[in-house]
Amino acid sequence: MVLLVSVKPKDPRGSLLVEAVVSDLYERDQRLTVSFTTTYSDVATFLKQLSTLADGGTDEAVLTGQ
Repeated sequence: MVLLVSVKPKDPRGSLLVEAVVSDLYERDQRLTVSFTTTYSDVATFLKQLSTLADGGTDEAVLTGQ
């Protein structure tokens, strides 16, 4: 599985646009693409969860959106 996540500014109010693609490692044309809006606070929480995941302290990291 290949996961690509990009986060970029969406509007002047500070909303962020998240675009994520999940694809098969060998058949990259088999993929799911999703986009949603989130906040800086939610991204900060997600980064902490990713760090814990990398250290083996949890089984998942979740980025919430609106």
